[in-house]
Amino acid sequence: MSAYLIRRLSLSIFVLWGVLSLSYALTCMAPGDVVETLAGQRTDEATLARMRERLGVDQDPLTRYTLYLRNLMTGDWGQSSRYNEPVWSLLLHRLPRTALLAAAALNFAIVAGILFGVLAAVFRDGWVDRVLSLLTLFGISAPVFWIGLILIWVLSLQFRWLPPSGYEEGNLRYLILPALALGLRSVALITRITRAALVDIDSSQFLRTARAKGLSPLVIYGKHALKNAALPILTVIGLDLGSYLSGSVLTEQVFGWPGIGRLTVDAIMARDTALINACVVFMAGIFVLVNLMIDLLYGVFDPRVRSDP
Repeated sequence: MSAYLIRRLSLSIFVLWGVLSLSYALTCMAPGDVVETLAGQRTDEATLARMRERLGVDQDPLTRYTLYLRNLMTGDWGQSSRYNEPVWSLLLHRLPRTALLAAAALNFAIVAGILFGVLAAVFRDGWVDRVLSLLTLFGISAPVFWIGLILIWVLSLQFRWLPPSGYEEGNLRYLILPALALGLRSVALITRITRAALVDIDSSQFLRTARAKGLSPLVIYGKHALKNAALPILTVIGLDLGSYLSGSVLTEQVFGWPGIGRLTVDAIMARDTALINACVVFMAGIFVLVNLMIDLLYGVFDPRVRSDP
């Protein structure tokens, strides 16, 4: 294993520990008593004491933090106080739904974003480029929840083509709207990055050679230039994939999609400390893993990255 990979793995472990510690500290400093929130105001003190002992909140924060780290190392992520289930099983149950939404949104974003980026580069400074520039500016600026509401109003309430929200096993009609809302911002980002990367290498020697051979602009940009401009595009795709797989909170909440993002919101509303920490660490772990994979894929597109400094 190369020294570069070892450094990246070490840094990833440090990042995960930092996220875990910060999340645990914030949940401990949150105002109010989580036990009273769960039990209700009319519960007697004896019942509250038993609940504190069962949830492990009767000890000081440092002791609880030490025990929590020890349990994590043994694979015990804790018990959800709201669902009364192990938090790891809750995450695994919601992960396939978030992964399905992420795959649909990312495939849509990659195909549309790269296609629009190549078109903008081929017809640079023309009306096609200006229209795409305006649309991508709108896509980057508009909040995802606002885009989701607009899609619901147009495609569901006005035309009645698609269901506005919800989830049904095996019914892909429920997937289209949240995938569109989640992927539109990525389409705009990938379009802009693709155009900028292609324009940046436009004066390269190999492109001049391709033009001298009489190849069409779409072949020149779409086949030859795109591979050499892949690194910044790959970076944007990797960041978006990490965001999708960790659960897009706003999208899942707007469309009632039962994924990890919505599970995180439910945990926060219920003051479910164990589930909150598990969701945050899981999201951070997905981001770290995806970025590590992207770093390794850099060597596929640029052999200079493979060599250690």
